[in-house]
Amino acid sequence: MTDQEYSPEKFIDREDERLLFHQLLKFQDDARLLTICDAGARGKSTLLKHLRYECGWHHEPSKLAGLVLLNEFSDYSRFDFVTQLKKDLTDFAGEYSLKLRFPKFDRLDRARSNSDFAPFRTLLDPDAPDPDAPTRADAGSAEGWNQYKEDTARRECVDAFLEDLRKISNTQPLIVLLDAWEHAEAELREWIVHRIVRPFCFNTEVRPETFVLVLAGRELPDFKHRMGDEGRFKKLVKSIPVLGLWEERHVRDFLKANGYEDLSQEEDSVSYIHARLKDGWSLLAVQELAKAMRAGKKAMRSG
Repeated sequence: MTDQEYSPEKFIDREDERLLFHQLLKFQDDARLLTICDAGARGKSTLLKHLRYECGWHHEPSKLAGLVLLNEFSDYSRFDFVTQLKKDLTDFAGEYSLKLRFPKFDRLDRARSNSDFAPFRTLLDPDAPDPDAPTRADAGSAEGWNQYKEDTARRECVDAFLEDLRKISNTQPLIVLLDAWEHAEAELREWIVHRIVRPFCFNTEVRPETFVLVLAGRELPDFKHRMGDEGRFKKLVKSIPVLGLWEERHVRDFLKANGYEDLSQEEDSVSYIHARLKDGWSLLAVQELAKAMRAGKKAMRSG
């Protein structure tokens, strides 16, 4: 994701949500996790893109941020996830001239790409299976790179990424934003909870100094239930259970930003659309409604 794919001038409202996010970035209390939950097409994804944008533009120096959509990953979901997160963090760093390196991950992933298993041998348990034992998978292969080696290499690369990520967020603010939580595979979601949420956000004794995680989706983990301690939950988690409802002035701004200047000046049209939003309509549905309203008015005038 790049800022070129996002139009900040079209972003409307969300003052309360943005204020809560930027309070976390001050690192003055114990919370390091922000959860944002709401129905589909209500603006969660746009909000996360804007939060990423503000990390670059509203702070001096910029605060490093990476955004990942959890819609789909291939068979090696954990490896693909960290690779995508690394790419977005690296892209962000390039956009805002921030220094960023993942030395251990890069070294191991380079070896994996070159089918060089030597760096991984020292990381293996002495009782682990022999990676060079003949298998049907590598029969006839001159390099001897088999599925066991690939799986091992990807697993070690994932661990290396988390180690690099911890070191980076101990030296500079680092924000990770994960969207479409409910679309990720269940195994990947649990891995994120156990390998990122707990050690990077909840373990106050060993967590990184300046790390913030944002989770957004239609459904999110019930961290209060998992903790079994409401006081600890309120201390460590900031939660937005539903995005704030727009006022009519926000509807006007939304219509203007999306090319419906004419409708934004009509009180009846603004009130009608605002009422639909209060009924639970999505922003996509509202855009279609505005399109239909304009077409209807045009047809009436031509008739």
